Amino acid sequence: LVTAADEPDTVVHTDWTTVTADTIAYAETLEVDGGPLASSFSCATLTDAGDGKTQLTLEISLISFAGPEMLDGYRMGQEAALDALTALT
Repeated sequence: LVTAADEPDTVVHTDWTTVTADTIAYAETLEVDGGPLASSFSCATLTDAGDGKTQLTLEISLISFAGPEMLDGYRMGQEAALDALTALT
């Protein structure tokens, strides 16, 4: 359960289903004012890509209860996170 200090009515419920050296899977529900906006299931898998590199495969299933704008916002957030990760390489 996570709440943002600057958005106290926003709550994220996360259930970590698998956490291993090469796989992270979790279910998540985003709520605002006690009502769900979206639920998702995500799975990140790391595999050896050779030459000291690692391949990240990210699979996400998302259901929006608030319309297509929620899907766009989620996509933008995921892309920003991947861009930040790429900048570290």
